[in-house]
Amino acid sequence: MIDSPLLLLKLVGLWLLLTTVASLIAAAAYPLYRRQLTSVSPPRRSWLRLVYGLMPVVASSLVVLLMAHPALAGLLVPEHCHGAACGAHTPVLGSGTMASIGFAAFGALGGFVVLGLLAWFLRRAAARLRTLERLTRLTSRAGNHRVLESEGLIACCIGLLQPQVLVSRGLLNALDETELRAVLAHERAHAERRDNLRGFLLHTATQGWPRARRRQLREDLSSDAEQACDAQAVAVVGGPQPVIDAIMRLNELGHRGALRRGVAFGEGDAAVRLERLTGCALPSQGGFQAVASLGLFWLLLATVLTALSHGFLERLTAFGL
Repeated sequence: MIDSPLLLLKLVGLWLLLTTVASLIAAAAYPLYRRQLTSVSPPRRSWLRLVYGLMPVVASSLVVLLMAHPALAGLLVPEHCHGAACGAHTPVLGSGTMASIGFAAFGALGGFVVLGLLAWFLRRAAARLRTLERLTRLTSRAGNHRVLESEGLIACCIGLLQPQVLVSRGLLNALDETELRAVLAHERAHAERRDNLRGFLLHTATQGWPRARRRQLREDLSSDAEQACDAQAVAVVGGPQPVIDAIMRLNELGHRGALRRGVAFGEGDAAVRLERLTGCALPSQGGFQAVASLGLFWLLLATVLTALSHGFLERLTAFGL
C-alpha cells in the first residue's frame, strides 16, 4: 500500500517519466511497426494502431501499479539493495533528500499539468457536445440518420459515445439512390465502430509523441477507418461499384463534409480507397505476426521498466544532496 504522500508524488513523477520515455520509444519504432501492418486487413489494422498508440500510457500505468503493490512486482524486482533477505516491498522512502523531494515536486507539478490538460479536454468536449446539440436541433430525422437543411455536401458521423449520422439536403440532391445508400452505409459503419471515440483516445494518449509522428499515426488510423467502412458499405449495397461511384462523384463536386466535428465520407486518400475497392491492393492477411510482435514488445518493455524503476526510486531517494 502507499502509506506516504511523498511516495505517491514520486510514483506520479515516475508515471510521467515512464510515459514520456515509452512514448518516445513507440514513436521511434512506429515506422518499423507500420511496415508490418501493410498486409493486415483494415479493420484489424485500425485496432492494432489504436492499441499501439495507447500502449505507452498503459505500460507506464502498469509499472506504477506494480510499484505500489509489491506482491505483484516481487517476481520482477531483483535482489538489488538489501541483500539476500530483501523481499517484495514498495520502494523505500529514505531520508527525504533534496533529490527525493525534487522528484516528488516534479510529480506534483506534472500531475497538476496532466489534470489541467484533462480538464481542458473535457471542457472542449463539452463545448463540442453543446454545439452538436444545437446543430441536431436544426435537423430532421429520416430513418437512422439526420438531415441538415444545407446546400453543402455534408456526410459525416458526429459524437463520441452516441454517434449520429448527419447528411445535408445538398448531398441528398447530388447523389442517386445507390450512391446515397453507399454513403449512409459507410457513415453508419463509422458510428458502429465508434471511430470518433477511437480518434479522441489516440489524440489524447499520444500527446507525448513528436508532432510529425503523432500526425502520421492519426492519419494512418483515419485511413484504416475509411477503408474498413468502405468494406462494410460494399457488403450492405451488394458490391463495390456504388461506393466507388460515390467517392468519385463527391470528389468531383469538391466534397468537404467533416464540419470539424467528426469523421466524414470524403476523408482519407481517395486513390488508396479506390485501389482497394477495385481489387488492385495487396490481399490482406490476418496479421498474426503484427499482433505477436506488438504484445511481445510491450510485455518486455513493461517487465524491464518494472525491474529498473524500483531501484531508480530507491537510488534517487538515497542520493545525498
